[in-house]
Amino acid sequence: MYVDDDDSTVPAAWNDPARNAMDQMLENMKNFKDSAQAGHFSVSESGGESLLQMLRRLADYVTSVDPGALDQR
Repeated sequence: MYVDDDDSTVPAAWNDPARNAMDQMLENMKNFKDSAQAGHFSVSESGGESLLQMLRRLADYVTSVDPGALDQR
């Protein structure tokens, strides 16, 4: 069912670079959240507002485009 990667014994579907990158990004986000909760850094009110503004723009963009436009092989 899956084509094996030449460098791995893991089936290709589980050895997908995009999946690995997404897993790493999610791990980084968790570590970022944990670091903030532990008080290792803080965000000023103006910095937080800028971050929220950017996230809202990104959310608006993602929900406004044709879903097929974001598809990738």
